[in-house]
Amino acid sequence: MFNLLSETLVSPSQASHHVPGRAHVCTIWRWMTKGCRGVRLESLVRAGRRFTSIEAIERFVLATTAAANNEPPSARTPRRREREIAQAERELGLVDHQTKGAEKNTSHNHERLNDE
Repeated sequence: MFNLLSETLVSPSQASHHVPGRAHVCTIWRWMTKGCRGVRLESLVRAGRRFTSIEAIERFVLATTAAANNEPPSARTPRRREREIAQAERELGLVDHQTKGAEKNTSHNHERLNDE
């Protein structure tokens, strides 16, 4: 499952714009509830509405492509790898928190930065 604080949540209609070939909203909904090629698009229900994330769509596309090619799925996406590297650099003090543009400006991140 994805982390709500670090991934960009989107509705099924918004998600359709982030899928290569622009899938129909009904297709996104089916991928979230039933899956495709044995892979289900990660989603959550919040306040009675279902959401996924742009990062979950990326993982889903990679996993279904691997399944179609009879390949083992990738452990992590390039985007996730870059985020993990950036996080490790911040934890090691190699990168200044405020000058790095990759981190989103959320109140949670500000609180975490102020605590350090």
